[in-house]
Amino acid sequence: MDRPIVPGLEFDTDTVRLIENRLSRLEDEIEGVRRALAEGRGCQTVQAEVFRLKQTVAALAAEVVTAHVETCVEQAVRAGETTLAVQTLREALGRLLR
Repeated sequence: MDRPIVPGLEFDTDTVRLIENRLSRLEDEIEGVRRALAEGRGCQTVQAEVFRLKQTVAALAAEVVTAHVETCVEQAVRAGETTLAVQTLREALGRLLR
């Protein structure tokens, strides 16, 4: 389990709720792909469902990085851990952009 940069720091309740909502949406999108396959729907329909899934994953990833900046990075800077904050931000952006 990862430890926060600054001890005791984690996502706030609203952020956790937002991430949980996006995860639920992902589950719905996955079910949409399965349903399209099970119903023998055409390639374009299946592709559309997969592309929606990809967009939902991208939105979730962006939200998690944004929350990371607004919580962990910001608080680390306030605690004087600027170098560590910049390093984790670079790592997060690197993972997002892969």
